[in-house]
Amino acid sequence: MRITRSFSIGLILLSLLVFPNCGGEEEPGEELNAEASASELVLDNGLKLIVRPQQTAGSPLVTVALRTKAGLDQETPREVGYSALLARLLAAVDHSLEPLGSARIVELVPDGLIVSATVLAEDTPAAAAAVTGVLKAEFTENEILAERDRLAAALVALGSALQPSGEELVDRFLFPRSPYGVGYEEKLDSLHNLTAESFRRFAARCLRPERTVVAATGALTIGHVAGLRDMVEDWQPPAAEEPFGEWLGSVRIVPIRIVPRSGNEVSLLLARRFDDPEADSLYPALAVNFIINGRSTYSRFVAVQIQSGLEMPVTSALKLRPGGSFQLINAVTPATKATEVLQNIRAVLESLYQGPDESFKILEQELSDAKNSLRGGLLRRTETSEALARFILWSESNGFDSPDVNDHLAMIESLDKERLLQEVQEHFNPSLYILIAVGPENILRQQFSSLGEVEVVNP
Repeated sequence: MRITRSFSIGLILLSLLVFPNCGGEEEPGEELNAEASASELVLDNGLKLIVRPQQTAGSPLVTVALRTKAGLDQETPREVGYSALLARLLAAVDHSLEPLGSARIVELVPDGLIVSATVLAEDTPAAAAAVTGVLKAEFTENEILAERDRLAAALVALGSALQPSGEELVDRFLFPRSPYGVGYEEKLDSLHNLTAESFRRFAARCLRPERTVVAATGALTIGHVAGLRDMVEDWQPPAAEEPFGEWLGSVRIVPIRIVPRSGNEVSLLLARRFDDPEADSLYPALAVNFIINGRSTYSRFVAVQIQSGLEMPVTSALKLRPGGSFQLINAVTPATKATEVLQNIRAVLESLYQGPDESFKILEQELSDAKNSLRGGLLRRTETSEALARFILWSESNGFDSPDVNDHLAMIESLDKERLLQEVQEHFNPSLYILIAVGPENILRQQFSSLGEVEVVNP
């Protein structure tokens, strides 16, 4: 199943159990949590509404959250920075929840825009109005251009003060012609050329019901659900214009890149690009990362740290997003040990990359520890109404069949060595990784000159 994204990961769907008497008034004393099961409804306008009543003892809270496809991956080459501007404008237009001791939170993620609010159950209508109000937000030309100039100024200030992070470097070298790998100058040029008309075209294309999921969790009543549905089901914006540009898909991948930086330490970034990941690969990939990060009885990358005498641990992480996903392994080492550390990391990957007939390479204890970690993390991520709402949106954006926590727990429990080794075969082949080394150029040239093609770049 193909990820449909944004943050970022998604999960959740059951046939919606439409509440009876949705249009009627609630009787005094009617119980919260009525029809307390996860439910989903796709409205006539294409918007998806997911309801998950959840009663937490001593905490009668409700969270209303939405995720719409208005992130970086929706920008075209002439719209770089538009999603950030949209997020800033939406974050500034409403303060109606402040008297209720709450606030509307707007968060931009690589593949979407998340808006949420958590309030006492009695204030649910106000939270619903504040969150869903962003869908129909309109901005004057002065507001758009003034916020554009503030964003450009902030970018200039950050660009002159900060060095790119490891993740930003991977984006630039693995996805150079994509919204993720855009350089500093290109971002500024795009913002300087932004007009109120071009921005409104972008917003009209992104803020659409068929691209939006709304989740409601917590101490919900039938009336809350009916009121929320009323707010979103009549949203019928005019037809959006098609994008006016395409990113170039083909890129030249150089096996080893050196990014000069003063000092005696080196950051080694091993990255492997893959596109359009499947939802059913997420938990296996997280389990494999848990194992090779050494968080189990039998350490993997911890062994690299000890063997190489490193002060900081070697880490492995999965970065998922549509068309721009990658596996990233990171180590910080003295420059003179760079080749040694690289070889030790590759040896760990090679020890895993043996094929299904070598299933003993993943130990039973490692598998058990990984599953326990995933279960614990899932339960912690869903213990409050706010956390559950975000989990639902995450699940939905990543293309999971169901948002139900028990269904996710079942997926974790079903993991076995064979499935983890299949994931290793797909994403941990050592020969598929490029290396980005950030550190002193002269030493790194000597370290890597015999390993393959080397390119020195200044990001």
